[in-house]
Amino acid sequence: MSAPRPGRLTVLCVDDDRAFLDLESELLERQADDIHPVTACSGDEALDVLAEHDVDCVVSDYDMPGRNGLDLLEAVRARYPDLPFVLFTGKGSEEIASEAISAGVTDYLQKETGTDQYELLANTVRNAVEHVREATQRERAEQWYRQLFEQRLVGVAISQGGEFVQANQKFADIFGREREDVLGLSVEAVLAPADRERVLDALVRREEGAVDSVRYVVTGMRPDGERVHVEVNGGRVDYGGEPAILGLLREVDAPGATAAPDGDATESGETANLAAAARAAWQTLDPHADAVLDVDDADATLAVEEASLVAFFEEIVERTVGLKPGDCTLTVATTDDGFRVRVESPAVVDTLSRDLYAGSQPRPDPVAGVATTHGWDVLITGIDDTTVEYVLERVAFADDEDATGRET
Repeated sequence: MSAPRPGRLTVLCVDDDRAFLDLESELLERQADDIHPVTACSGDEALDVLAEHDVDCVVSDYDMPGRNGLDLLEAVRARYPDLPFVLFTGKGSEEIASEAISAGVTDYLQKETGTDQYELLANTVRNAVEHVREATQRERAEQWYRQLFEQRLVGVAISQGGEFVQANQKFADIFGREREDVLGLSVEAVLAPADRERVLDALVRREEGAVDSVRYVVTGMRPDGERVHVEVNGGRVDYGGEPAILGLLREVDAPGATAAPDGDATESGETANLAAAARAAWQTLDPHADAVLDVDDADATLAVEEASLVAFFEEIVERTVGLKPGDCTLTVATTDDGFRVRVESPAVVDTLSRDLYAGSQPRPDPVAGVATTHGWDVLITGIDDTTVEYVLERVAFADDEDATGRET
């Protein structure tokens, strides 16, 4: 059996009529270049193929000697319960259709004359495979959610429309509440007044898909008025068929000191030029001659230590395109209340997972360290497959009249 091209679906076609089987295989591949047919002339041969090769869907005749289509379906379901199975038969009996449905067939098509039926068959196969894949993804996501909610190492909550629809006990503990009291509670009820507007705005932007993921530090409020500082990692998820926000929370110390009103940028008085830090990090990463660094504001000075800002830029570039960036453009620009860092490169899609919660566990994001220390908000925006942008908000500039950050 020849190997399919990447991205094609491998479909096992089963029929005891070799001439028809060859024609089915040829016409199916001709109608759908995303399908790679393989064949078997009996149920037993089909099971041998399944044991040796990865198959995305089975398309089987019903009336075959020895093991008929329903017998094959029963054997496939016993060994591969989630494998899509389409019964493609000339036997147009309601009794057969009813038996097939009872046995767990994915779909049932009756053979007809002409070639148009193969376009329908191809669409049926695609839909069956997609349905199974979506169900598998949902099951894995639900399993991961259960694992997150059951453990108590980190606070976990899902909000939808500004209200909590799920939360684990650790989340409730952080905010001094019982878990059952959190469900149905508005998000703003657990936030200090100064943080409510910006957090609710961030939730709306994420539910609408304007921002992929976000990381920031907020001040929470317990029922007795006690304040608690919380680092939040948030991302857009599907919950109950609707967009929602999954948040992972942990208690942290108060955000790092920002500039004092008299102009001292930090407790130690250190400041860092934004452009100089970006250039220092760029040279450290040894970029290719074709790589480009573009900084739009040469005078912007931040209320942070220079070493930490240089490390911040190094981590962004290394995380998105790796060391020694080649075909890459790094753009640094100031905004109304902070700055943004945009990385454009064909390598982004291969090296950066913009889904903060991909896989079985939350993915650590190294750029958050500096941001959290200085009380910045980090918005991570995936613009397209080759571009990612970090937007830093609530940043303290040493040259601001009020050097506590440019609040919106």
